[in-house]
Amino acid sequence: MKDSAAFERFFKDNYAPLYAYAIRLTGDEEAGRDIVADAFEHAWANFKDEQVNDWHAYIYGYVRHKCADLVRHTLVKEKYVEFYMQCHDEIEEEDDTEERLSAIRSALDDLSPRTRLVLQECYMQKKKYKEVAEELDISINAVKQHIVKALQSIRKKVKKQT
Repeated sequence: MKDSAAFERFFKDNYAPLYAYAIRLTGDEEAGRDIVADAFEHAWANFKDEQVNDWHAYIYGYVRHKCADLVRHTLVKEKYVEFYMQCHDEIEEEDDTEERLSAIRSALDDLSPRTRLVLQECYMQKKKYKEVAEELDISINAVKQHIVKALQSIRKKVKKQT
């Protein structure tokens, strides 16, 4: 293309099919419009260049390349957003876990010494109810009652704080 009339004819002949091509590659009308506009701006800036033999292939290649860049960039952005959301969810889960642990610790502190001891022996030391009953010289039913009382208290406290 050696003059502006030839470029104008080239633009009129190729804009619509090139725009449709860009939309097909990107799936986005606005992005397609921008890419095609950039392609013709680039072609206009270089249209006197004697090294380009086939302007049709040149501009289609330019659009294809820019569309591929946009799609790659969009995929990277989506992966980043997904990664960020996963990290954010993990942080929230950690915060929730920390709140629950704090509520449990507080509930344990509120228990009577005997009930706390029964709970610790059964759950922390993994002793059987019968063993704990024998060590503390209480009945197995008393151990069960202490456990029920402790768990109810802990559930209430955790439910209030979360």
